[in-house]
Amino acid sequence: MNVPPLETVFCYEMFGASKAAWVRYGGIDIDLSDSSTFSIDSEHADYDQMSSNRLAITPSRPDFCISVKGFDPNRQLYVNVKDREVSKAIAGGAE
Repeated sequence: MNVPPLETVFCYEMFGASKAAWVRYGGIDIDLSDSSTFSIDSEHADYDQMSSNRLAITPSRPDFCISVKGFDPNRQLYVNVKDREVSKAIAGGAE
């Protein structure tokens, strides 16, 4: 069983904005490349950082695991995980 490549977006709740607004979020206060704040561990998957708050994940087995630590425990975190191939098709092939 193959697991499709995934796209994962992280963002904090934005007060005064709808919950759907996070889709357009630029990741101003989340920078996953900041190793002094965030750590990413993976098992049975490769990942690439697509932007400050976005990861492309390529699982090699169905029982893969990705752990991202360092988020502010005092803020509401939203995570959106979707099939990367479907996302590219919807966006017309643009990443």
